[in-house]
Amino acid sequence: MKQKFSQTVSRAIQALYLQHDKAAAYRAVEQLKKAADEGDGDAMYLLGRCYAGTSLNWGYFEFEENQNLSERYIRKSVQAGSAVGVLGALRLNMLSESLQKRMPFESVKQAWQMVYEQAKDGCPFCQNMVGNAYYWQDVIEIEQEEQKGAVKRNAIRNNMLESVVWYEKALRAGFFLAMRNLIRMYVLGEDGLLAPQPEKMPALIRMAVDTGHPECLYKSGLYELEHGNHKTGIMLCRRAAEAGQTEAWYEVAEETYQNGKGDLRRALREAENGMDGINGEECCGIAGKIYLLGAQGVPKNYRRAIELLERVCKTGEDWPYTRLAFCYAQGLGCVQNVERALSLLNDIDEDHCDCPYARFTIGYLYAQGLGGARKNVKKAVSYWQQDSDHFEPSKEAMARCKRTWYGKWVMKDQI
Repeated sequence: MKQKFSQTVSRAIQALYLQHDKAAAYRAVEQLKKAADEGDGDAMYLLGRCYAGTSLNWGYFEFEENQNLSERYIRKSVQAGSAVGVLGALRLNMLSESLQKRMPFESVKQAWQMVYEQAKDGCPFCQNMVGNAYYWQDVIEIEQEEQKGAVKRNAIRNNMLESVVWYEKALRAGFFLAMRNLIRMYVLGEDGLLAPQPEKMPALIRMAVDTGHPECLYKSGLYELEHGNHKTGIMLCRRAAEAGQTEAWYEVAEETYQNGKGDLRRALREAENGMDGINGEECCGIAGKIYLLGAQGVPKNYRRAIELLERVCKTGEDWPYTRLAFCYAQGLGCVQNVERALSLLNDIDEDHCDCPYARFTIGYLYAQGLGGARKNVKKAVSYWQQDSDHFEPSKEAMARCKRTWYGKWVMKDQI
């Protein structure tokens, strides 16, 4: 039984949890497979983690998620004498009595002591694992302590406080996963056991940012944004996005788009960078707005706008309906479909219908006598006038209208 990790495993820990280079991570996985084939139990456990999904990995490594393969590797790691494999199996409720009988340890506690010693020696992976054992109360099972009532409640609270010590050690060493439960405890607290501790967040943010890991940068950026530190929050989100946390492009693109002096070309690039991330639909929404607007050197592209806004609609959002109705009613970037435009306008939330795109489209239908409406330029003008000082389509529509000597509104091209 090994008390220290092999070089292959040590390098893999570095690549998988302290860095964010995809190529290095993929190489590490291939080396782990070779080591596992040669009987390295710790390599088997790390492979099991790689196949377990984003709860145990950085999501943007995009490892295949395969729970059956993950469990198979972890069980094999226990039988091969991996102490971290034993604790990992315990944490995942996989350490059955039959599996314990096949592990080359006298007890789970022996495996725990080996991991604990490595944590004390400065291994961030083991420090995080020890933190997890305290946070999730696995230590109670490991120590086989029978506790009840207030005694048990106090022990659980003390274990959570102890987890903080180990998580902070791991995070200071650059182990990004350690931030997840720390931020939970500090921001939300724990079910009456621990009160939220927002006063500790500035120090946590500094530690997280020092790791340079994209996930830590992004979580820090979101926290700063939520607490009014806009400039710092956006700066951290941008750093995260540029380092590979694709979902962070949404906050960055939204900031560029909303800024009155924003560069729409830049906002478009940022939004397109994030379309394949977790916030992909939000980025599609920003890009769709920009293509529809067409300004600051970005040419109008109605077809692309429709494509992106329809993607947003599939998530259940209804704010794009008025913009899509604007296109379908006029046949911009698509075959004219007045019925579809009316359907969108009828389905939209009342608040979203109170916007320039909706008013323009309703006015257009009146001006053209479409969708069952009688032709009524006066009615159209009443809609267009509301936005003609700030909405270009309404301004252009009003420029095509004229009031006759008798006070009647008509379209100039129909005189």
